Amino acid sequence: MATVIEINKLVGTSWFDFDGDIEDLEELEEYFNFTTRENGNVGDETFGQEDWDEGQRLLLLIIETYGHLIESYELTTCDEWVTLELQLKLD
Repeated sequence: MATVIEINKLVGTSWFDFDGDIEDLEELEEYFNFTTRENGNVGDETFGQEDWDEGQRLLLLIIETYGHLIESYELTTCDEWVTLELQLKLD
């Protein structure tokens, strides 16, 4: 899926990583995630504010560039992880 590859390139300017096997990008359905714990505290299991802020920046950039193709999005945390969840619109 070309859009997923393009979004991955856009996110690649950050420290967030594609959650999954990068070789499967073209076979993805409409759901995919990017994650990080770069600035999280593994021992305390708390996310880093820098990661949250970067996730918000990426989300705004993705929506600005590809918003017409995005069905839903969410920025979440779990322990030290920050995850950017995206769902593409189906044609």
